[in-house]
Amino acid sequence: MTLQAQRSPDQAGTESGRPQSSYWIFSPLQDMSFVLLTPLPILLAFAVARRGGWMDGLLTFGLALAMAHYLPGILRAYGDRALFRRFQVRLIIAPLILFTITTWFAYLALHSVILLALLWGQWHWMMQVYGFARIYDAKVKPSARTPAWLDQMICLLWFGMCVFVLNNDLPSYVTSFYQSGGPSLPSGAFAWFARGWLALTIVATLFYLVHTWRAIRDGRPPNPLKFVFIAATCIYLKYTVSVVERPLMGLVMFESWHDIQYLAIVWLFNLNRARKSPESGPFIRFLFRPRAVLVLAYVGMCLAFGSFTHAWSLFKNDSVIRIVISIVTATGLLHYYLDGFIWKIREKDTRQALGVRSEGDAGEPARALPALIPAWTRHAALWLLFLIPAALFFVTESDSKGNAGKPLEIYENVVEAFPESSHAHYQIARELQEAGRLREARVHFERTLELAPDLLPAHIFFGVLLGDQGDLAAARIHFERALTLDPGNAEVHNNLGIILDEQGDLQSSKAHLERAASIDPQYALAQNNLGIVLAKLGDLAQARVHHEHAARIDPGFADAHYQLGVIMTKQGDLSGAVEHLERALRIDPDLHLAHNGLGEVLVSQGKLPEAKAHFELALRLKPNFATAKQNLEMTEAAIKTGTGRQ
Repeated sequence: MTLQAQRSPDQAGTESGRPQSSYWIFSPLQDMSFVLLTPLPILLAFAVARRGGWMDGLLTFGLALAMAHYLPGILRAYGDRALFRRFQVRLIIAPLILFTITTWFAYLALHSVILLALLWGQWHWMMQVYGFARIYDAKVKPSARTPAWLDQMICLLWFGMCVFVLNNDLPSYVTSFYQSGGPSLPSGAFAWFARGWLALTIVATLFYLVHTWRAIRDGRPPNPLKFVFIAATCIYLKYTVSVVERPLMGLVMFESWHDIQYLAIVWLFNLNRARKSPESGPFIRFLFRPRAVLVLAYVGMCLAFGSFTHAWSLFKNDSVIRIVISIVTATGLLHYYLDGFIWKIREKDTRQALGVRSEGDAGEPARALPALIPAWTRHAALWLLFLIPAALFFVTESDSKGNAGKPLEIYENVVEAFPESSHAHYQIARELQEAGRLREARVHFERTLELAPDLLPAHIFFGVLLGDQGDLAAARIHFERALTLDPGNAEVHNNLGIILDEQGDLQSSKAHLERAASIDPQYALAQNNLGIVLAKLGDLAQARVHHEHAARIDPGFADAHYQLGVIMTKQGDLSGAVEHLERALRIDPDLHLAHNGLGEVLVSQGKLPEAKAHFELALRLKPNFATAKQNLEMTEAAIKTGTGRQ
């Protein structure tokens, strides 16, 4: 929400000796709960989730909350009759433009709209911080207020410091820029950018401090809560940007504070608006009343709306998934757009709903620059800040789509520019791992974990790489470390169970696979692996139960059907074994183990020619398959001597 200088209704005449109004926006308790100290319960929730192993659930909720806070602004724009009547054209046209562009880009699998959304989102975050700072600033007499441009400059510079300089989150934005088709930039340019930003921030901060000191010296002290809020925001932002334990975790931690602030201030705004203005519209007047049940309805409605952020998981087709995600992105862009003009504090109705007054309301003439350019022209010009980059990136990214080596080239450029970035090293490590260049990937994984020892995905994928290289002891270390970071991660328990199985520690393997299956009973791979280990321990009955469960969860899981065939063969259920082995081969005709297993069953049934054909197929797929070779020789001998039933 973009808010600017404001004051309370009871502040008119404060300079002439009337008592100064409260420094608080709501009340001491409400400000502490919803604005100033909100990070404390958020941090507590994440600490408990980490300890209790339900971090995935908390992140899922946090992402829904992020989209949930889009709804109040949409309700304000389209539910307030006076506002909609005034901005009807832009409120109709803007969604059509935003949803068309994002959906089209998603259909073409272009990344650039995500970059634009990230940049606009950072500006939106910063402007909400600035807006709250200006609300606090308006709680003092006009002569004690800080110039709006100075507050905005401080918020912008320190926001950038926390994101781009102190924690160096710049590599993620540079990566997105290159993925969008942006030209390669000199690696030294980013270091100079950071130095320049730092220098400018130092100069501006010194100027801000001198200005504030002079105001205090002259008996015009600003609202101290404004400085508490700005400082708390910067400290918390710096901390959350540095949280790299898992993707999106830091973002959700800061976004949650932003969302709670927004939901609270919008509730207050609409509560006052509904009470004071008949033009607010029937829906606004109905919902925003001082009733506990309506507060719950408001929050519940927002969260229900926010749950759409996870709708993509209902689909399997990649194109459909991209389009569904693009709808969430477009809704976010619409939210950023609406917040740019529906909360203008210079509007009298907005001031009244927030319970503040401008200098003009207090009897002092407010300065106004002459409108040399019509408002609609200025507004249209602002659209160019979105449309021109979108068009340029559309062209450049479309042209770069044919370059097969582009992703690896992008990550190499980012690592060269940011050699101390764990994010950059992790990205190139994953790309090299996917390309099968495991030795090179290992170097970058090691560097990643030197820079960010708690990066959960790095431990997981490095463990997988080490397992593929046969370094079981090292893989075990990384999976165990991953479990200390996320004890409830079913995938890691499954991976560790596989490593322990290969090391011969079947009981420990069984324990971790059982844990994986209990965390996620629909995890077909863990169910199947648990069946394999139970079979090795001699518990064929329970092994069969888990293989059957895996096959029910994923009927197209070839190995589950193969393992069932093996178990049924050992149990003497030859017809059932043939059924599942044939099912496995229909799913994956190149599964050499299934060809050999089916051949062995067919030998037992006396069907030697059919068995011979499957042994030959197994050897064709894997020429050094000793068991299949031995079975083929024995079957051919049996056919030649006539010892088997034909």
